[in-house]
Amino acid sequence: MTAVRGPHEEAVDAVNASTHVHGRDQRRIDTAVRTVARREAGFVDPNMVRAELTNEHGLVVNPRVLSARYRKLLHHSIIAPAGTTTNLDVAGGNHGKPMRLYEVIDEAWLNVEDGDGQ
Repeated sequence: MTAVRGPHEEAVDAVNASTHVHGRDQRRIDTAVRTVARREAGFVDPNMVRAELTNEHGLVVNPRVLSARYRKLLHHSIIAPAGTTTNLDVAGGNHGKPMRLYEVIDEAWLNVEDGDGQ
């Protein structure tokens, strides 16, 4: 079940989606989360998501947008905590720290057809 959304949340979403960088990053993140969840029977390891979003030059999205997107997916009951793992991100300075694993609990969101997103 998705949380009820008010006009303020819808306005913020519209601005973010229309902003070139944030909108593009959000689409890329959603595509990566879905890719990992589909491959891992509905579970999402942020290390695997980060790998999907990394190329030879590094992370292709703003790390702040990545963190915010996880919070939004949690807030809207699209994903739920499903345990912990160890952060493998050496470049970001969080290597070795614990972090959450997630499970996608919104089947409709998981089954959305992804666009290019790149």
